[in-house]
Amino acid sequence: GGLELGALGCLNDNEKDINLKIALELKEILSQMGANVIMTRDCDANVSLSDRVKIAEDNCTNIFISIHLNSIPDIKMNIHKNSGTGVYYYNENSKELAKIMEKSLTSILKTRNDGVHQASYAVIRPTSYVGVLVETAYMTNPYDSVLYLSDDFSRKAAQGIADGILNYAFSLKKCK
Repeated sequence: GGLELGALGCLNDNEKDINLKIALELKEILSQMGANVIMTRDCDANVSLSDRVKIAEDNCTNIFISIHLNSIPDIKMNIHKNSGTGVYYYNENSKELAKIMEKSLTSILKTRNDGVHQASYAVIRPTSYVGVLVETAYMTNPYDSVLYLSDDFSRKAAQGIADGILNYAFSLKKCK
């Protein structure tokens, strides 16, 4: 947010704007379900990575979702391979949420499964919470851009994330 635009899409759209729209939709859905939702940003503002982690830790967050759209330089772009939805985790305690989230999102968005990957992103490294980074679609893929620019994409992405969180919570109850 703010001066940090994120990736630039095929039609000169900014990642930060789409991410925020999804996040606000997600907050509405989760709040209606009775969840206590803490946003790292709820407007177009700069929030550093360390501040995002601090907000999560200061609020004793159980689950942290970082919402993004993927991108790749044109020279490396393969529209058949570099498309769809991917989910990243770092700690093993977050792997199950990542797998559930990937299924939930690709099901509702009808995107290609770009996989579940382990990666060392600052906001998902802490072990004090279960954290995943979601790449809902590729901004640099012309087919994906049609999807994420559609009227219902933000709502569907938010619903897919909410469904993933619920399915993850149910999976925990089965284990106990």
